[in-house]
Amino acid sequence: MRYEFSQIGLEHILGVSGFHFTALASVCTFFLSRFLKLKTKWLILLLLLNAYYLFLGFSPAVQRCYLMARAYLIAKWLGRPTYGLNLLGVTLTLELLLRPPIIANIGFQLSFASCFGIFLLKPLFDRFLSPLLPRRSLAQTLALPPLAKHIDLASRFLRNTLSIGLAVNCTLLPILIFHFHSFSPLGLFYNLFYPLCADGLL
Repeated sequence: MRYEFSQIGLEHILGVSGFHFTALASVCTFFLSRFLKLKTKWLILLLLLNAYYLFLGFSPAVQRCYLMARAYLIAKWLGRPTYGLNLLGVTLTLELLLRPPIIANIGFQLSFASCFGIFLLKPLFDRFLSPLLPRRSLAQTLALPPLAKHIDLASRFLRNTLSIGLAVNCTLLPILIFHFHSFSPLGLFYNLFYPLCADGLL
């Protein structure tokens, strides 16, 4: 199965990734918000994420997501504003300070490159696709007829998916070619929807 997935550029969904880490954190946040005060919620969530991180191990993707989540939760607990790109930069600096040789790890390079691609390139592709898949405010969407609302939501989902897919692929392509001297063109297409479907089944 691993060989078949690698042939179409989908090998990454067979392992536990930062996405799964974030998904669990989101679910825990939702339930803890129902019966805990704000600061208590952030503290308990931080403890739970520490335990989950120790359970998963120290893969580059999981460590990146854990450090970002930890920095985010500490900032929330202290009442400080947070920005995704700043959190990613802090996480990158911490990882390099703790383990400088990790910079040569392919998983480390792919994990951080994909995140930087999403933060930096996704808004550009989103604006590029807006003429084809228009962006509407919530008030404009609510004013549409029922069928048009569903079409608008589908259009918004497609635009976001394409923007993220293009941003990640543009960022990772040079790294993949450098390390493996080839890439699967099918992966550019399958990565737009297959990981979402597979993770949804989990």
